[in-house]
Amino acid sequence: MILLDTNVVIAFFNGNKAVLKRIQAEIDKIALSTLVVAELDYGAKASQKAKENLEKLHRFVDRTEVNPV
Repeated sequence: MILLDTNVVIAFFNGNKAVLKRIQAEIDKIALSTLVVAELDYGAKASQKAKENLEKLHRFVDRTEVNPV
């Protein structure tokens, strides 16, 4: 399992090539904590593109394991 933090997921969403490559190669091993999901949800809702960012977040969360803190 690879537990990602909020900054890594944001880098992924922003298209950081190194992060994209690593996450895509390890997608079956990726996990998030409930705290990271909550932080990303808060940020997406507060963004100027809330609907788009929430959809992107939900698609990502659906493909990952979410673990309690």
